Amino acid sequence: MNPDIANKENKKETLINLKKYLALCEEGKSFKIPDYQRGYIWGKKPEKQEKYETDAVTKMCDTLLEAYFHMKEKGNSDINSEIFLQGITYYIDKENNVVLVDGQQRTTFFYILLKFLEYQNHFKIKYDIREDSDTFLPQIRIEDKEDGKEEAQDIFFFKRTMRIIGEKLNGINKKEFLEFILENVQFLSVKVEPKDSTLVFTMMNGNRAKMKDSELIKSELLRSSSITKEGNLITESENQEIRSRLAREWDKWLRWWNREDVKIFFNTKEQLGWLLPLWLESEKISFEKFKELHKIDTVKDSKLAFLNLRLLQKRLEDAFYDPQVYNLIGFILLKSNEKFEFLKWYFETLKDLEIDSRLKYLRVYFDAVLIGMSHSDIIDEIKFEHQEGLFSDKWKEKALEFLESLSSETAYNTNNQRNIEFWLLRRNILEDNTQGEQKLGRKFDFDIWRKISLEHIMPKSWFVPANSLVKKENQYFNSEIPAVSIPLYGWIKKPTEHSIGNLVLIYMNENSSFGANDFEEKKKIFFSNTKDGFKSRHLLHSVMAFANSEWNLIKIAQQYMEEINLFSQQFGLGNSIAKIDL
Repeated sequence: MNPDIANKENKKETLINLKKYLALCEEGKSFKIPDYQRGYIWGKKPEKQEKYETDAVTKMCDTLLEAYFHMKEKGNSDINSEIFLQGITYYIDKENNVVLVDGQQRTTFFYILLKFLEYQNHFKIKYDIREDSDTFLPQIRIEDKEDGKEEAQDIFFFKRTMRIIGEKLNGINKKEFLEFILENVQFLSVKVEPKDSTLVFTMMNGNRAKMKDSELIKSELLRSSSITKEGNLITESENQEIRSRLAREWDKWLRWWNREDVKIFFNTKEQLGWLLPLWLESEKISFEKFKELHKIDTVKDSKLAFLNLRLLQKRLEDAFYDPQVYNLIGFILLKSNEKFEFLKWYFETLKDLEIDSRLKYLRVYFDAVLIGMSHSDIIDEIKFEHQEGLFSDKWKEKALEFLESLSSETAYNTNNQRNIEFWLLRRNILEDNTQGEQKLGRKFDFDIWRKISLEHIMPKSWFVPANSLVKKENQYFNSEIPAVSIPLYGWIKKPTEHSIGNLVLIYMNENSSFGANDFEEKKKIFFSNTKDGFKSRHLLHSVMAFANSEWNLIKIAQQYMEEINLFSQQFGLGNSIAKIDL
């Protein structure tokens, strides 16, 4: 423990038994579980369970029973009849409640055990925030058993603890066992000052279930949101209302970030997603960074911090619910290796701009990330007016590199395939951005990126070497796709069936429907298949490909040429730079 805390004169360490521990909380007062404590989880089995491992409730019951039966055999005077448990750390609040900094799980276990043993003296536990737990625990009954329908984690494990206790102590002499544990269960009680409680909790849990930095930040904000000084008229109940309201708001953000669609879109598994990293201006969340960046000494400081978090969360949610913004950001987060830098730029640097300006800059970023430009290069690029044909040399260099990859004669199953997939993804996204009555867009389903497949419009099995004699009713092609020239760069391309001219995106689990069928049959399957809604039909660029009246060798060359010309036009390399050589 930190020497500055350990050496405080008002810190007290005392070895006490369970009876004296309970006596710390006088009649009418409570053992309080502060808001930064995790929920009760005793009864949960270890995730990596060995044969000899079991849950904490079973372990504790076995330990108590072993000592109890030893006492029955040897008498109370034998040292092995005493049970020494981990320390309990607490402080006394202004209303003389015992606030548990460390020891919630053990205290709750003994509360339920004493309920089972029909203990009649005062013993009350109060939860700062978790109202369901606060209501249920005093009413717990011996016959309660968990059934998996409990909405609150605490209540599930309260019931499981009572069930295990009932099974382990079945037939025990309750009065005798109660007297034994009250006298022989020993704690090292450690009393600290209230202002040191969060830091002490962190240090004491460093080698066990360490409190997450986000939870520490939450607890510090909640604590400081109701700081009272002498002369203030605010009551403890008013303090509690402030903390509860802010805690509910925090938990609402937590639930939103835990939604599967939000986690997939923002490409994050963090508890609060990107909210805290952006607020702390650091991709790595740390309590130290929070203390360094945000001075929280007063109620006003805390409320201002919550306000800034609230506004940032709203910007993140607004982006998620605006189809056009959602689509552009979603692509950037898939393609970029500098996600945090991008998000910080968009949600902080651009936050005061009008939506039209933000969309304009976002579109530049969207285009630039496709061709592999770095974040710093993209920010420099923003000053160029692309609509007026102004591009940087870096942009032109990267665009030309991407064009070489896009125009690969054989892209499928080569190093160029990923670029083809990103280009086709971009094509589909931009189609979605023009949908709706007022062309406000529809949200693209980014789930495809986890299930992506490149589909050959004309089956690849239909193409055979030019010198092959294999033919079957003119269904096999041994002639070549027409060449495409790009005079600007002196290129003569001979696209194959594996080029951008014959490829579309489709869901991986739906490509088996096509098999080696011809274009007409694939088209029929694409538009008539109703199995599970055939999700590939939401891919509008793919829809347009299959909507063609026919698909042949010339059409492959035309599609190849059109994709190249579209890229060249949109990325400042020139208009109609490719043409078919017939």
